[in-house]
Amino acid sequence: ERFQEDVVVVTAQGDIVGIEATKNYYLNFLTGFSNQEFTILEVVGQGNRLVKHWNFKGTHTGDFFGMPASGNKLNLSGTTMVTMKDGKIAKEQDFFDMMSMVSQLSAGDLNADETKAGVN
Repeated sequence: ERFQEDVVVVTAQGDIVGIEATKNYYLNFLTGFSNQEFTILEVVGQGNRLVKHWNFKGTHTGDFFGMPASGNKLNLSGTTMVTMKDGKIAKEQDFFDMMSMVSQLSAGDLNADETKAGVN
């Protein structure tokens, strides 16, 4: 296991607490996307803390946190702040451009009137 039993994942919607809840949270990425590529671009650490710079690519072919599959491709970069304890992850918090993610996943879903008006 990579996570402490009482791991905390900090999200904008509230904290995810515990290893089972954390697994369920990350399961959304596994079931929501096919052709997944998760690349760690750089890791910087000091003491029990580290920051990961990452990129995630995939095709939105399944439910993703309640958002039905769009078939759209996602290419998202971000960073994750991590606190380690006894060699395992005790806390994580991701930072990425949420508007970019939503825009990529909903691209092509605008109705014809919005498209004609230049709303996108």
